[in-house]
Amino acid sequence: MKRLFLLLSLVLPMTLGAQQWEIGFEVPSVFIDGLINEDNTAIIAGYQYENEDDFHSVVYKVGEKGEYEIFSYDHEFDNVKFIKIVPTSEGYFLVGVEETGSGTVEAYDLHIAVLDSGLSLIAHKQLSAEGEYSFRRHHDAVVRDGNIVVLSEVIGDGLAIAKPAFLVFDEGGELIAESYPEQGDEIYDMDNLNFSDNQLRVRPDGSGYVVIAKYTLKGMRLLIYDNDFNFKEIVSVGHPEYGGSNMYNDHEVSSDLWMSDDEIMLMGTYFNHPEDEDRYEVIISGVSLDGTVNKYEVISSDTCHSAFIGNNAMSYVNDSTIYGGYHSYSSHAIPFHTQICLFTRDLEILGTLTVKDRLGYSDKSLLTYDNGDVLLLRSINSYKPQWVTEASITRFSRNDFSAVLNVNEVSEDEIANMVYPNPTDGELNIDIRGIDTGSENRVRIIDMNGRTLMSRIIRGSGNVLTMDVSSLDAGVYVYEVFNAEGTISKGRFVKK
Repeated sequence: MKRLFLLLSLVLPMTLGAQQWEIGFEVPSVFIDGLINEDNTAIIAGYQYENEDDFHSVVYKVGEKGEYEIFSYDHEFDNVKFIKIVPTSEGYFLVGVEETGSGTVEAYDLHIAVLDSGLSLIAHKQLSAEGEYSFRRHHDAVVRDGNIVVLSEVIGDGLAIAKPAFLVFDEGGELIAESYPEQGDEIYDMDNLNFSDNQLRVRPDGSGYVVIAKYTLKGMRLLIYDNDFNFKEIVSVGHPEYGGSNMYNDHEVSSDLWMSDDEIMLMGTYFNHPEDEDRYEVIISGVSLDGTVNKYEVISSDTCHSAFIGNNAMSYVNDSTIYGGYHSYSSHAIPFHTQICLFTRDLEILGTLTVKDRLGYSDKSLLTYDNGDVLLLRSINSYKPQWVTEASITRFSRNDFSAVLNVNEVSEDEIANMVYPNPTDGELNIDIRGIDTGSENRVRIIDMNGRTLMSRIIRGSGNVLTMDVSSLDAGVYVYEVFNAEGTISKGRFVKK
C-alpha cells in the first residue's frame, strides 16, 4: 500500500545562487540514501516522524521537474529506519534497522525490503544477529554478481566495541551467506576502531572488498578482505602535509565515496592543525589502496573556532567530474550554510555554490544527474519539536556552478601563466617555452563538466602554441599541457 502526496507548491528558496526547483516537506522527515535512475527519476530512502517517539520508513520518488510521490507501506516499517538503497535487476533492495535494545544496550534487528520497479513491496525480512552477537545501527551495501553484500557492525561475544560482519542476500531478500568476526582476527582486538561510519566497496580488481573506517584518535583506515570475507590487512591513511596517521580523525568522512580503478576519492575534515588548534580543514584526496595519498586539496581553510563542519557528502557525474559538499553549524560569527564544490578527479576546483540553511538542518546528501545537475537533500536527524525544520529537496543546475567562474574571477596568476588573449573570441596562444617539443607532450581544452573538447600533440619548435577555439561556446575553460608523467602547466581562459 502507498500513500500518495501530490506536489502542491514550490517552497521559495533561501539561497545564494539560482535553482531549478525546490520541494519542501512540512512533516518532519529524514533523507538517508538515494539514487537517480536512467530516466532521471530520483529514488530516495528515508523516514518520517509521527511524533517524538514514533516514525515509519518511506520511499520518495522525485521526477525530473520536481513532481513527486511518497510511498509508505501500511505500517510494515514502523520504527524502522531505511538507511541504504541499491538497485537490482527488477527493482530495489533496501536495508533498514529497528532498535530492539533498551537502556544503555544498543541492539537492532536488520530489516530487508525488496521493491519492484514501481516501488511496490514484494518481500520483507527481519533478522537478528547470529549467536551471541547483536546488530548495531550502521550498515552499508553493494551489489556484486547478482547478489547484495551487506556490511553490518556487530557487538557481543566478548567484543569491547562493534566490529564488521558481512551478510549476502539474493535479489529476493533471502540470506545465502554470512560471516561474523572470530577470535584471533587482528581486527577483533582493535578496540579503538570505530565502525559508526563504515563504508563498503568492491576491490577494483575483483579480489575482495575494502571497508573504509575511522580509528578513534588516529584517523582513517582501509580494511582489506578477500572474496570469502577473510580479513587480510589494515592500511593507514596519513595526512600528506602534516604527517602521522590522523587524517580525517575528528569528523565523518564523506557519506558517498567514489572508487575508481586505482584509488578511492575521499572527502572529510581535519582538525588540530599544527598552526591553529581550532582550525578545521575540508579536504578532498585521492588515496591508493596501499594508503598513499596521491591527490590532496583543501577546499576551505576557514578558522571555525566554535563552529562545526561536518556531514560531508560526495557524488560524481562521470570519470572526470565530482561534487563534494559540506555544511557548517552556526556560531556567533558564522551563519548556517552548505557549500557545494564542483571539481575534477585531479582536484581542479571548477566552481562552488553556497546555500543558506534554515535553522535545524543536520543531515545532507547529494545526488547527481548525467548532465551535471545536482540534488541537495536537507533534513533533520532527530525529532525535537523546538528544532524541527521543513525538509527540502533542491535541484541546482550545473550552470549555477560555472557562473561563479566568470571573466572577472580568472586570476592574474593564471593570465600570467601565459595564455592570451584572455578573454578570447578566436585564437588562443599558450606559452610553451621550456617544454621539450621532441617529447610526447600534449595540450587539451576541458570544459566545466570535465570533458575534453580539444586535444593535440605539441610538435615543432617555438615558444607559443596557437589553437583555434572559435568553435567553443562562450564560457570558462581549462587548458592543460601534459605528458605521460603528468601535468606540466594548466590554467583557465574565457571564451567570449
